[in-house]
Amino acid sequence: MAQLVGRPPRRGRKPYKLERGSRAGIAGGPGFKSRRAHHSASHPYYCSTPNAWEIVKMLIDIITLLRHYPSEPPGMGRLAAYLKLARIDHGVIAAIATAVGCAVGAGGWLAVPPIIIVAMAAAVLVEMGLFALNDVFNLEEDRINAPDRPLVRGDVSVGEAVRLGAISLASGLAVSAILGPAPLLVVAIAVASGMAYNVWLKRTGLPGNVVVALDTSLPFLFGATVVRGFDVPPLTAVFVLIAFT
Repeated sequence: MAQLVGRPPRRGRKPYKLERGSRAGIAGGPGFKSRRAHHSASHPYYCSTPNAWEIVKMLIDIITLLRHYPSEPPGMGRLAAYLKLARIDHGVIAAIATAVGCAVGAGGWLAVPPIIIVAMAAAVLVEMGLFALNDVFNLEEDRINAPDRPLVRGDVSVGEAVRLGAISLASGLAVSAILGPAPLLVVAIAVASGMAYNVWLKRTGLPGNVVVALDTSLPFLFGATVVRGFDVPPLTAVFVLIAFT
């Protein structure tokens, strides 16, 4: 007896229709069709295979959800508050950009010296300091626009945020001084422009946006100067311009 492919008919429903033909309806046979098969694409619960853009959007939604999830891991409340205050994710991005700049300056990833670890640490420290102090200067606005910030919620005090910012910036400058005069100059420009943005330029519109673009692009230049000093390769300018725009 021919075996039907699919679930057996339920009470009150018409049975599956078998096409007339030689082996239609036999398990695995190519001729079997269901009465409802051609309605599947229009069914409200029909799911097609997601394309690449849908997968990317799904991953972005998951990352956004994780970044804004209100709870912290057990025993890490204070540490999580400090990391959120310092925007550690931006520090990681700056470290990656610094590594790319080092690779460009060295002529390839295989030629990158171990000092890249120190340079990446300096980039993270500077980003942490600038973002921590940014929340200090922007506290009153954050009470309205960003009530989940650690300073607004009271997870970190203003004094603690100031100390974190000052120590991070001082440490970043000290580490970059070890790397040489060119890296120190780039970091000094980043610190000066970033603090000018925190204190004043943030509310000036276009000048503030220019400073943000500048600080976004400087890690690539910083990484190149770690390897080449002031004699950075022209390719570095390409990465700097892309990040700036």
